[in-house]
Amino acid sequence: MQQINKFFNECDTGHVPVIVLLTKVDTLNLDAIEELEDEGWEIEGALGKIEEKKWELMEKWLFHIKHELDKCKFPPKGYVSLQGGCFITQG
Repeated sequence: MQQINKFFNECDTGHVPVIVLLTKVDTLNLDAIEELEDEGWEIEGALGKIEEKKWELMEKWLFHIKHELDKCKFPPKGYVSLQGGCFITQG
């Protein structure tokens, strides 16, 4: 994260908007499954709950990343998540 902060504090891109692309969002499936198991859920019957928990985790990480980068001198203009080969635009 230090290199990313350095970029957004030192690189003025002028009129070219820079976005942050969040990749490997699909890997949050494993984190979601682990959290649900810790909460006592049986994974076989919790497929919908896994998707819900994954989105919850993604929102949590996105909030953290936005919070950090919005403090920079030249923050990104937007955020995009890549999940399952699809782009999900975040404000």
